[in-house]
Amino acid sequence: MAESHPSRPRILRAALIPCALIALFVPGAACGSCLDWEAVYTLTGTGNITEVRGVAVDGSGNVVTVGYETRLLQGRNWLVRKSDSAGVLVWSRSYVTLADEQANGVAVLPDGRIFVAGTASATGWMVRAYGADGSDLWSDTTTGGLQANAVAVTPDGNVVVAGGNPTWVVREYSAAGAVLWTRTFTAAGSPNDEAHGVAVGPSGIVAAVGESSRGWYVRIYDAVGNEVRSFTWGDGVPPDDAATSVAIDETGNLLIGGRGEADSWGHSLSLFRMYSATGDVLWSYDMLGMQGPGPSSQLAVAVVVGDHGLVYVGGPQGVVGFTATTGRVAWSDDTDGLALLDAALASGPGGRLVVAWGNYFAWATRAYLDPATCPGAALNGHEHEDVLVYPNPVAGDTVRVAVRLPADVDEVMVDVFNVAMRHVFTGTWRNVRQGEGGVRITGLSRWAPGLYYVKARAKGSRGVQGFSVTRLVIQR
Repeated sequence: MAESHPSRPRILRAALIPCALIALFVPGAACGSCLDWEAVYTLTGTGNITEVRGVAVDGSGNVVTVGYETRLLQGRNWLVRKSDSAGVLVWSRSYVTLADEQANGVAVLPDGRIFVAGTASATGWMVRAYGADGSDLWSDTTTGGLQANAVAVTPDGNVVVAGGNPTWVVREYSAAGAVLWTRTFTAAGSPNDEAHGVAVGPSGIVAAVGESSRGWYVRIYDAVGNEVRSFTWGDGVPPDDAATSVAIDETGNLLIGGRGEADSWGHSLSLFRMYSATGDVLWSYDMLGMQGPGPSSQLAVAVVVGDHGLVYVGGPQGVVGFTATTGRVAWSDDTDGLALLDAALASGPGGRLVVAWGNYFAWATRAYLDPATCPGAALNGHEHEDVLVYPNPVAGDTVRVAVRLPADVDEVMVDVFNVAMRHVFTGTWRNVRQGEGGVRITGLSRWAPGLYYVKARAKGSRGVQGFSVTRLVIQR
C-alpha cells in the first residue's frame, strides 16, 4: 500500500482549446483552483484493485472515505479510511470474509461517529457503525439480495439508509442501531426498484432518489417515515434513466444528479437538476457522460450543498460548482486524468469542499478551500463559460494563470486585452517545464468592470495572435 501527500497541488488541465497551450485561471496564491491538499491511496500487488465509493467530513474537518479493495484469494474487502483535516491518514478499517463486501456510502455525526452502508455477497444489505477512533459500535444485515447504497444522518442523530434491488428500501436507525422504521416500494412491471441516494433536510425531511420502471424516481418522507410526495422523470426504459444522488438545501430545494438516456453514439447525459420542495424544476444542467452502453459506463454524479450560495456536482471527469439560484457555472476542477469510475462529494467546516475519485488502481481525496472565498476570489470557468472575478483591493486583487504544455519550452507569455483589443497586461514564464510555474495577474481592482480576453503565446509570437484561453469578466 502506498500513500502520497504531494507538497503542492498539481496544475490543472482545462478543455478550453485543443492546442499546444492549455491555460486556466486559478484563484489566489494556491495553484490548483483553491486546492488545499490531495492524498492518493494505491494498492500494490499483481491483480489487486481498489475503488472509492463515498466520502464524509466531520465537525473537525476529518475526512472519511469508503469503498473496497481486493487482495489475493480474498475478493472484495470492505474498506473505511479516516484522515485528519490535513489529509494525513489516522486509521484504516477493513471487513474481510471469504465473500465479497464493499462499502458504498458514509455519513458522520458532529461527534465523529461514522455510519457506513454497503453490501456483502453472503448477506446483502449491510450497515456498520464506528466510533471516531475506528472502534466497532454495531452492525445490521438483511438477507435477500438487497444492497445498501447511501446513508445520511438526521438533525437528531439518527441514521437513514437507502438501497434495494429488486425492492426499493429506505430505513431509519437510531444512533445505537435500533431500527425505527422501514419503507419499501415495488413498481408494477419493474425489473428492479432501487434507491441510489438519500439526504436529510434541516427539518428531518428525507429525500431518497433512484430508479424504477418509470425512470428516475424521487420519494419524499417526513421525519417519521410517512411518504409526503413522489415524482419521476425519464422515458421509463431502464437502465438508462436513474437518479444517483441527492442533497437538500436550507430552503428545502432538492439537488438531484443522475444519468439520462444514451444517444445513438453511445454517449449518455449526466443530469443535474434543482427542484423546489414541491418537485418543480427550477433549473437543470446537462453534461455529456462517458462513452459506451449500460449504466456502468455512464457518468454517475454526486451532489452536495456548499456555502455562499454554491452547489456542486461531481463525476469521474471532475467537479463543477453552480450558483444555487440561477444554475450558472461558477467554478470547476477536473480529475487530472486520475479517475475513471465513481466520485463522491462532501462539504466541510468553513465552506470547504472534499472530493473523492477512484479507479481500479487508486483513489484520490482532494480538499479545497471554499471556492467562493479562497484568496483571489476568482471563480474558474467551465468549458466555454466566462471567468468571473470580483476583485477586492485587500484580499482579491490577484488571480493566477496556469499553463500546461506537452513539452518543455523556454518562455510562455499571457496577454490580456479589453473589448477594444487594447493591451492591458502581459505576464511571462521562463523555462516552463510542461506547465510547471505560473504568472499572477495583479491590480484587478484598478481595471474597469467589463469583458477582457486572455491569450497565451509562445516566445516571439505576437500577442494578439496567441491562442485564446478564456474570457475574463470583472464585476463589482
